[in-house]
Amino acid sequence: MISAPPSNEQKRLIWARYRERQPVRVPVTLACNPRIILLDPSLNDAGYTFEDAACDPVIHVEVGLRFQHYVRTVLNHVTDGPTDLPDVWQVSLHTYNVYEAAYFGAEVCFPTGQVPATEPILTDSGDEAMFAVDVEHPLENPYIRRMLVFWDEMDRVCRDMVWQGRPVQLMPWAPTGSDGALTVACNLRGGDFLLDLLDQPETAQRLLSRITEAAIHRRRAFEQYWGDRISRGNGLADDSCIMLSEPQYRRHIMPRHRRFYDAQPGVARGTSFSI
Repeated sequence: MISAPPSNEQKRLIWARYRERQPVRVPVTLACNPRIILLDPSLNDAGYTFEDAACDPVIHVEVGLRFQHYVRTVLNHVTDGPTDLPDVWQVSLHTYNVYEAAYFGAEVCFPTGQVPATEPILTDSGDEAMFAVDVEHPLENPYIRRMLVFWDEMDRVCRDMVWQGRPVQLMPWAPTGSDGALTVACNLRGGDFLLDLLDQPETAQRLLSRITEAAIHRRRAFEQYWGDRISRGNGLADDSCIMLSEPQYRRHIMPRHRRFYDAQPGVARGTSFSI
């Protein structure tokens, strides 16, 4: 027998007990984004593409609002998120998983019927293009500057906007996490980077280090840029690690993950990493 989902009040209690370290059970969440809307014709009756949303701030805001409405009215019936509509709609600028490769100069492309992507730009393991990019001043990076201009355009759309009787607020765009050093290296070099790890480990480590340091500088810059409008401490998801064995991960990638977290304020040195 399937029991009825918890009420909003029951969900609030579940989260309160969880934060008090006296959990009733593990809270249920879903990590998702507006591609739910763009990839489903039944939800995307206007036929918007990812490129449409990437180029037009009005469409980007509309898709974000539809997504938030879908989360509240559909997805949250199977999570511990609220199912009532919010007092204020909160939408975000979504760059999906291209921002780190684009940061280093990769061109963003829009495959038909798929999420945005980038093509590898490093033609050989000794390519120095990566090291010409100034990673210490992220807010001056051409890609970052373009995205901040687009964010400003979205912000103008959201000002004084009312959707379904509720005001709309644009959340800060803060690319302070990372897709992970290995994943970004594969974005930039393609699958050949896995061979580089074996055949040219010193060169491969230099690239991994560069990607990691760029992520650290970017996090610090955006935390300073937005101040208290964003939370501190951010995670990474290095999906490409699934292609490595455990010893390979420990040798090649784990030190980069440790470096990323050790550089965050409030993260204790010597944090134990285990898999």
